[in-house]
Amino acid sequence: MSDTFSPSSAPNPSNPNQTYLQPSTFSTTSHPLIMCYYRRVRNVYRHCGHGVTLPDEEIKCDLPNCKFSPSHPKECQGPQCIKSCWQYHQYPQQYSPHIDRPCPQCGR
Repeated sequence: MSDTFSPSSAPNPSNPNQTYLQPSTFSTTSHPLIMCYYRRVRNVYRHCGHGVTLPDEEIKCDLPNCKFSPSHPKECQGPQCIKSCWQYHQYPQQYSPHIDRPCPQCGR
């Protein structure tokens, strides 16, 4: 029996040989928590082939050790903040949904 996760076996947090991350703590970076990030969306319209880029949306993490979070303490500033808090947005999530209709410009 393998100790790695497969879709047919449920993860077992009590197994020390198996890595188990809950979705809220999964990240592709070395930092273990999801911090604030931007979401970038570019809709591609199949009927005309045009693309429309939407404005970036900031997704807040609500963690007190993230400089951009609404839960970050106002008194945490300067060198103390730089040492103890996350100072950067994570890499943006990028989505490009393909929509089965003409773009807003061509659909008028």
